[in-house]
Amino acid sequence: MAKKDDGLVLALAAGSTHAQAARKCGVSRATITRRLADPAFRQRVEKARGELWERSASVLAKTASEAAIVLRRLLQSDDEKVRLRAATAALEAGPRLRDQVELAATVRQLEEVVGKRRGER
Repeated sequence: MAKKDDGLVLALAAGSTHAQAARKCGVSRATITRRLADPAFRQRVEKARGELWERSASVLAKTASEAAIVLRRLLQSDDEKVRLRAATAALEAGPRLRDQVELAATVRQLEEVVGKRRGER
């Protein structure tokens, strides 16, 4: 069952519906419902989902860096329309990026506070 559980964890973490995960892993939907009733199994799914998001965020961060370099180059274009579009894109993306960075920092701080409080119990 451990091997099927691993497949179920990955399928569910990746966003498969219960029916899709059941088909992929060769189990019934009832099995998935039963497994999800187990808090330890649900925690594995959530942990795997978090890891998938972290990997995706890492890829996007690299892509964002590359895109910023392209925008910087486009700002030097001889074509005024290209420069304008690049400037607009940079100005629109900047505040959103700042907000996301600040939000991530706040979440980390909250997680630290919660972790410390849990340790006090």
